[in-house]
Amino acid sequence: MTKEKRKDLEVAITIQKHIFHHPFYNWCGDFEDSMKILIVGDTCYAGRFADFSLQTGQMSEKKLQIYWCVSDPSTRENYLKQRPALREFVSVDKTQCAAGKEPYAYLDFKSTEEYLDSFSEECRYIFVATDDMLHNQETAELFKQAVREDCLASYLYGDRIEVSFNRKQDTLEHIETQEAGSRLSSEEELERMAFNTHRIWEGPGNLDYEKARERFMEPYNFKSSAAFVLSIPYKLRSVGIKETNPYDAAVRMNRIIEEAAGGADPEKAEMLKKLSVLEHRRWVLEKVTEGAVRLTDKNGNACYRTCVDRASIQKRDSEGNLLMHPCIVRSTCSSSLNAGIYKDHSVWDRLSPADAELDELDLVSVQLHRTMFAAAKRLRSHREPFMALLDELRSICEREGGLVKRNYDRYFFCIENILDSSLPYAAQFETYEKMLRKNTDTFSKGHKLRAEKLMDGIRRMLYPALESNQYRDYKRYNEELTAHLPFILTGKKDVHLCMPLGEASSVRGNNEDFFRSVASATALYAEKLTYLYSFEYTTNSAILESKLKAVRNYFDYRGKSCEIKIVVFVSKEVRVQRKKELENILVRAEKTGYIQQYQIMISENTDIMIKQVSDAVRNSGADFYDGTVSLTGSAIVNGFITAAISKLVPYFEFDSYNKKFVSCVNCDYLKYIRLSSFIQVEDMFALMNAQDKEFNYQDYADTYRTYWSIYCGDAIGVKDFSLCARSWTKVSNILRSGGGNCLRINGQDMGTPDKREARVVAKMLQALKEGGFLTFLNITPQNRVSVHIADKKVKRIFARAGEILEIYVYFEACRTGWFDDVQTGYRFRWEFDDVTNELDCVLTKGYRSLLVECKSTKDMDESFYLTLDSLADHFGIGCKKVLIAVTDTNGSSYGNYVSRGKQMDIITISQKTDLDRIGEKLKEIMMM
Repeated sequence: MTKEKRKDLEVAITIQKHIFHHPFYNWCGDFEDSMKILIVGDTCYAGRFADFSLQTGQMSEKKLQIYWCVSDPSTRENYLKQRPALREFVSVDKTQCAAGKEPYAYLDFKSTEEYLDSFSEECRYIFVATDDMLHNQETAELFKQAVREDCLASYLYGDRIEVSFNRKQDTLEHIETQEAGSRLSSEEELERMAFNTHRIWEGPGNLDYEKARERFMEPYNFKSSAAFVLSIPYKLRSVGIKETNPYDAAVRMNRIIEEAAGGADPEKAEMLKKLSVLEHRRWVLEKVTEGAVRLTDKNGNACYRTCVDRASIQKRDSEGNLLMHPCIVRSTCSSSLNAGIYKDHSVWDRLSPADAELDELDLVSVQLHRTMFAAAKRLRSHREPFMALLDELRSICEREGGLVKRNYDRYFFCIENILDSSLPYAAQFETYEKMLRKNTDTFSKGHKLRAEKLMDGIRRMLYPALESNQYRDYKRYNEELTAHLPFILTGKKDVHLCMPLGEASSVRGNNEDFFRSVASATALYAEKLTYLYSFEYTTNSAILESKLKAVRNYFDYRGKSCEIKIVVFVSKEVRVQRKKELENILVRAEKTGYIQQYQIMISENTDIMIKQVSDAVRNSGADFYDGTVSLTGSAIVNGFITAAISKLVPYFEFDSYNKKFVSCVNCDYLKYIRLSSFIQVEDMFALMNAQDKEFNYQDYADTYRTYWSIYCGDAIGVKDFSLCARSWTKVSNILRSGGGNCLRINGQDMGTPDKREARVVAKMLQALKEGGFLTFLNITPQNRVSVHIADKKVKRIFARAGEILEIYVYFEACRTGWFDDVQTGYRFRWEFDDVTNELDCVLTKGYRSLLVECKSTKDMDESFYLTLDSLADHFGIGCKKVLIAVTDTNGSSYGNYVSRGKQMDIITISQKTDLDRIGEKLKEIMMM
C-alpha cells in the first residue's frame, strides 16, 4: 500500500467512526424536511467528510444539505475535478443535475464570512478541519455559538476528532450494545456489521471464512463495507424504524421482510423497494466520490463491448482504483426485471419495445446482457483458440492424474454446459474452478504457474458466456443487501459454540449422528467449539475416539480452522480402568491435534453433574449453547441441564435438515441467517473416517447420451424398455469378453436363444458402430459376433451391464445444476470393518444427501433394498434413498419388492418416462 493510500485509509476510518458515533439524524427533528451539515476547512479530512456525508445521509423525504466553508477557491475546483461525475447526482452551488433530474444531495461552497452572514443558524452538525490545527477548536466554538438551538460541533485535533455540544448531548445508544451479557465497543460493532456486509458481497455457497476475512481487511473492501453500515440507520428511519439497538431494529426489519414476502403486503413490499433504491443511491455516491464515472465512450454513449474485452464490467487503473462502472446510473422503484415480460429471459436477448419503460439501472442490466449474449455467440461459433487452452490444461492435469484429472473433467463438463447456455452451470462455475485451482498447489512450480495462467485465460474468454447465462439483474444486488439487513445488524463473527458431543454407545457410528456434532458450527463458521461429553459405563471408547478424529477431519477437509476443547463428565460408577482408558484417549487426541484441550470432571451424582455442566458452560466463554444433541440418556436430567444453561448463555437447537435455528432463547436473531453453505460428498467421507477410498470418475460427458439412447431403445426404434435392458446386458457380455485389454472380439456367441433379444442386440451393435464406438462388425447367421472396439474407454463402459445406467444418472443429475455436489463410482470401507462398500451415486443439497443405487437386472432382489438401506443408515445425512431398477415391471414379484422398499423409505424408479427426466425427478425427491 502506498503512503498516500495508507493516509487516505486512516482518514476514512477516523471519519467513519466519528459518523457512526454521532449520526446526522440526531441533529434533525422528525418533522424537519432536511439534514444540514456544515464543513469548514481545506484539508483532506474536510474533503473526505463531505464524501462520507453524501454517501451516508441518503434518506427518503429528507433533503441532505451540505455547506462547505473554504478559504482557498482551488479547494472547490480540485474537489470537483477529482469527482467528475458528482454533478450528475448532486446539485453543486444551486446548479441543476444532469438533464434536470432530482439531486441526491445539495452541496454549496461558501466563504466563512458569507456563511456566518446568511446561514449561521441553519446547520446543527458542524465539522471543522482546517490546516490550523491549534485553532480548530476555537473555530468550532465560533460556529457553534452562532447556532441558537442544540447542535454538535466536532473538530480535528491531531489525528483524532473531538466533539463539543451545545445544550443536549448526542444519543449514543446504538454505539454500545448490551447483548447476552457482553458489551462491544463502537469500533467492534462497526467492524462486526461491516464484516457481515462483506460476507454477503462474497456471495452464496461455502464461504472460505479465513480468506473472506483477509479480503475484508483490504482497504477498499473495509471502507466500502463500513460505508454501507453507516447508512443503515438512515435507511431504516426512511421506513419508520428508529430503534437504535441493532437487535431491536433487526426485529422490526425482519417483520417488514416477512410481511412483504410473496406480495402479501404491497405496502411493505414498496418499503423494501424504497430501501433498495436508497442503497443504490449510496453506492453511486460512494463510487462517484472515489472519482469513478459511468462506463461510456468518448462521445458519452454507453460502451459495454469494453466489458467483454476486459472480462469485467469495471475499469480500474494500474493501482486498482475504480475509474468506470456501467451501473453509475439512477434507479427507481417503478420498474422491475422480475415482473412482466422480462420474467421470460428470451426477452432479454433481443431489443424490445418494452425497454422504453425501464429505468436506467434495469436498462443497463438488459443492455449489458445483450452485449454478453452476442459475444458468447461469437465464442461458440469460433471456439478453436478457447479449446486450445482447455486441451493444454487437460494435458497438464492428465500428467498429475487422480483427483486432479477428475476435477479437470468436472471443470470441463461444466464449461461445455455453459457453452450450451446452461444457467445453473454458469452459477456453479466458481465452485468447479476453485476445486481445480486448489489442486494446483501440489503441482511443480512450472506446471502450477502455467495451469493458473491457462485458467485465467479460459475464464477471460468464457466471461461473456458466463455472464449472458446468468441474466444478471443489477438491481437484485441492492435487494439482496436489503433482505440481509437483519443478519447484518445482528450476525456475530468468530463464534464460540458450546454443545454436547453426542452419544458413543453403538458398535459403529453413523454420519447422521456425527454431523449433528458439527452442523451448527458449519452454519455459523464457528472459530471455537467446546464439547461436553457424558462418559458412562455403556460408552464405546473406540467410537468416542473415532468421533473426535472425524470432527477434526471434517473441519480440516473444509479448510476451516476451529479450536476444539472437550469437557468430560465421568459417572462415579465408571471403573478405574475405564477412567484410565478415557484419559489415554484424550491424551492421544490432544497429541494428534484432534482437540486442543480437555478436562475430566468426576460427577458424584446428578445434582453435582448439573452444577458442573453449568459451571463448564459459564467458564467456557461460549457465545451460544447448541442443545440439539442430548448430553445424557436421561430426558429428565437433560431437561434440568437445558433449563440451567439457557439462563447463562443464548440457547438454540438446530434443524439441519431444514437449515433452521429453532427453540431459540435470547438469540432469535439467529433466524435471520440465510444459510447457503452445504455439505459435499467428501465431507461425508471425512466424518466417517472412510478407509481405502477409491473413486471411478465417469469420463463420458461427451458420449453418455449416445450410449443411453441406444440402451433405452430410442436410437434403434425399440419401445420395450425391459427388452432393451436385457439386450444391453448381452451386448456388455460380448464386448467385455477377453479381459480389460482385449479390443478385438472374434466369434463371441451372442448368448441368447431369444430371437427378439438377438435382433435387438444386433441393432445395438450396429448403432454402436455408427456412433464410432465399434468397427469391423460382423454377425454370423449363428449369432456369433466379431468386432473391433474403438479404444479402452469404450471397453470400460461395458465392464458391467449397469455401468451406463450409473453414468446416465450421474450426468443427468449434474445437468440440472441444482445439486450442490454429485459423485459416482465410490468404493470404500468403514473404519471398523474390512468390507468394501460401493456407492453408485450420491447427491447433496444443503445439509441433505440422496443415495441412488442403480440396477439393470432381469429379476428384482430384496438384497438391493437391504444394501441401500444399510449404506444410507451409516453414510447418509438427512438422507433420501432411491433405487433405480431397469427390470420387467410386469412380473408378479416387482410390486412386492417396491412395497418392501416403501417400508424402508426407499423410492423405486423403473419407468422410462421417469428416467427420461431423471435429473428433475431426483430434484423433486430431494425437495419432498
